[in-house]
Amino acid sequence: MMGWRGRLAVLLIYTALTTRPATGRRSCGPMDFDWSDPEVTTPIPSDCSDMNLFNARIGDDGAKALALALMNTDAEIESLNLRDNRIGDDGAAALAKALAQNKHVQFLQLRGNDLGDKGAIALAGALHTNTVLTDVYLTWLDIGDDGAVAIADALGNNPDSNVRVLHLSWNKIGVGGAKALAKALDGG
Repeated sequence: MMGWRGRLAVLLIYTALTTRPATGRRSCGPMDFDWSDPEVTTPIPSDCSDMNLFNARIGDDGAKALALALMNTDAEIESLNLRDNRIGDDGAAALAKALAQNKHVQFLQLRGNDLGDKGAIALAGALHTNTVLTDVYLTWLDIGDDGAVAIADALGNNPDSNVRVLHLSWNKIGVGGAKALAKALDGG
């Protein structure tokens, strides 16, 4: 059992990790957003710079609600951690639509969700036009060759892309997808 000193230490560490002293901006989590209805847009707090929803299990409906909120907010979310949330292809498509027009999200973590080629192809659509994403984590998913080829095509045909880190490990990408990715990374 944790005593008051332990709880205080945890609180101080949490506060240090979730507040950016220089800007006053902070990380936001599941408690900052209403996930109950994907048709109702809950405003994202304007002081939120990092959305950390790791293992919040928001599913496709939550991803759709978040996508709507991202499209209708003044908050400058720079980091979006959606790891292990049971997001499938439909949720990924909604997020892709938001990311296609978003001008702030630089870091996207979708590890361990339920999306496959269809979701990857939707995300590739966003990568065709997005110029701010720098780090994209699509690991431990069900992405195969079709999804990998779409991502490769998107990155290879977006000269203004700023993606510098692309993680695709632990997927179902075969030789064809790997060759397409290698060709895109090689510049042609």
